[in-house]
Amino acid sequence: MGCGYSGDGGLATSAQINQPYGVALDSSGNFFIADYKNSVIREVSSSTASISTFAGVTVPDPNLNGHLIGLPALSGDGYPCHGWRSLAF
Repeated sequence: MGCGYSGDGGLATSAQINQPYGVALDSSGNFFIADYKNSVIREVSSSTASISTFAGVTVPDPNLNGHLIGLPALSGDGYPCHGWRSLAF
């Protein structure tokens, strides 16, 4: 894993995460990573080993063509995403 934001839909081992801060498991064996510097929670599927953004919003980085960055304090469902504390579900 490199430092940055990439990989949604692909293998988690090829993804980029920017300062992972904590992890949690659900009852199905999926695990969740608090991607602190990108202000998102990433989910790794236990059945496919693919990674996706579980909570948080990503937007195009104005400084890097084609790259995404996390948008702090928002989640895809309209509720706040508060970094690693969001893993207490």
